Amino acid sequence: PPVVTCPGLQTVQCGSGWSPTPPAVFDVCCGASVNVMIQSIFTNVTSSCLETVFIDWHITDCNGNVTNCSEVINIVDTTPPVILCNSNQTVQCSGTAAGGGWTPTPPSAFDACCPTPPVVSLVGMITNSSAPCNEVITLTWMAEDCCTNFAYCTEVVTITDTNPPVLNCKPFSQIECGAGPNW
Repeated sequence: PPVVTCPGLQTVQCGSGWSPTPPAVFDVCCGASVNVMIQSIFTNVTSSCLETVFIDWHITDCNGNVTNCSEVINIVDTTPPVILCNSNQTVQCSGTAAGGGWTPTPPSAFDACCPTPPVVSLVGMITNSSAPCNEVITLTWMAEDCCTNFAYCTEVVTITDTNPPVLNCKPFSQIECGAGPNW
């Protein structure tokens, strides 16, 4: 039969667009005149994080001699999800609370391999604790996919107060001559 060198164990990234690697074949009598074809493919899906593909190759030389070999490919997900933080922003203080009543908006995240979207969490919120007229809040967000791969992003929110105060004057009033005004 032909001499066959089957590919070793391969590990490929989920979504990478891999394809089977045919075995290297040499036949003393037939040279390159050999037929290499896939006999069977079996996939064992353990989880979204690990899939194992078993490929059985069937090799026949020009004289009808047959041999087989097997190839094993592990498809894994070790790539972190993609997280898209919101742009840094400046928010006008509303005077209702620290941060001016502003509420953080979670960023969007996606993952090429998991069937469910990544879970997005706010994992850090640092305030510069300066005067309330120019408060800077740094938010750190984390996205976790179904294979426990993590990605982080940071956004900065500046709370400003550029609105003048509201002054409520008393309405026009008359004062009797000789009586002092009561300011």
